[in-house]
Amino acid sequence: VGPTAADPSSGLIDFGTFNTNGPIDINPNTNPSGVPISNTRKDRNNLMGVRARLAVDLSFSDQLKGGIRIATGDNNGPVSTNQALGGGLAKKDLWLDRAFVTVQPTSWASLTLGRMANPFLSTDLVFDEDLNFDGVSGALRSDFLADRGFKWGLVGGAFPIEYQGQNFPTNSTFKNSESSKWLFAGQAISSWTAQSGLNVQAGLAYYAYTGMRGRLSSPCSVYAGQTQCDTDFTRAPFLQKGNTLFLIRNLVADPSKASGYTALPQYAGLVFDYRLVDLNARIDLPLGDNKHLTMVGNYVRNLAYDKGDLCKRAPNGPITNVIAGGIATNPCVTAAAGDIQPVFDSGGNAFNLKLSYGHNAPSRFGEWNVAGGYKYIEPDAVLDAFTDNDFHLGGTNAKGFFISGVLGVYQGASIQARYFSAREISGPRLTINVGQIDLNVKF
Repeated sequence: VGPTAADPSSGLIDFGTFNTNGPIDINPNTNPSGVPISNTRKDRNNLMGVRARLAVDLSFSDQLKGGIRIATGDNNGPVSTNQALGGGLAKKDLWLDRAFVTVQPTSWASLTLGRMANPFLSTDLVFDEDLNFDGVSGALRSDFLADRGFKWGLVGGAFPIEYQGQNFPTNSTFKNSESSKWLFAGQAISSWTAQSGLNVQAGLAYYAYTGMRGRLSSPCSVYAGQTQCDTDFTRAPFLQKGNTLFLIRNLVADPSKASGYTALPQYAGLVFDYRLVDLNARIDLPLGDNKHLTMVGNYVRNLAYDKGDLCKRAPNGPITNVIAGGIATNPCVTAAAGDIQPVFDSGGNAFNLKLSYGHNAPSRFGEWNVAGGYKYIEPDAVLDAFTDNDFHLGGTNAKGFFISGVLGVYQGASIQARYFSAREISGPRLTINVGQIDLNVKF
């Protein structure tokens, strides 16, 4: 599965579609129509879209508040509320984007339950700006040394990502024990504000994903009518691109058919776990006339990434992030004599640097802001599912720069232009340049 050894740019499989619409037969002898392939050859220009979000803030008492927000979106994916225009002028979908309740019994503690905004100090290196969280989060705040401009905080939470069905697998009297996917997270935050207005913020977070890694199934006889394999639930629920994947079904060949003519309906699962240490800092320097110079830095390391675990975690070999120099494509199997041994190429580090100057949030006529920066995301540094979906059109295994400008045109309205130029860090060539122009109106 993957680009051919002779032409590594021949195609990149769209594994997001692969899993969502799967299982998909990967055997060209039984599925001549092939697997879903990402567009890596043709530009897409002049696409128009709309993003609409309507929020209602609720206040039940001084200690109990909440909110509801609905939003547009092409699908129920977690990282975008953009809706493409066109489609035969059909009506557009609305989704429940947020629904939460916050309990604040004291000034220094709060608890939020439901579907909520990102509670952490983070950048889009880890979480796309449109990503919301399901579950529960709590926050503690301290005013220790507040007279000297300091503030302190702790944020933590537990967020279910996907529940395994209670009746899985449905086609067997032997049911799997419950195994769900979760994110457990905690962060320490501090800030300092000088009398001059200079503000410095820093956050150190730990994000631990559980149950996300794929597992190879026991021998599975799909040819005999078995419609589910015992590890199907471990497939990745949502993918953009970049993370290391492997095929999770251990399929048994049909003995009644010639070799190579058994259908191979497969799912893809993540090879590695993701336990992220996230250090980010922000410096905001006021320069007069309501303008600010702002610098943001972010570094992330996946502590669970260990290249030595590759073949143990993916016994049938990875299907992404492999550089094949000959016929062989599996780095976990020694290549035949005269062939070239494939090389696995990934990494667990990512960083982001951004500099901006102007008004912090231009929303009036004449206000403006310009920004630029550089981003570097190795394939297994973060979950590709939740990172920024504009840079390199989403996912990991990308490096490059971005620039943007915002100009206020009316009260509550601004025009924003952004440009992202990114390419792959390793593997088949994939350069993606994205330009966007937005009219933003807020009330």
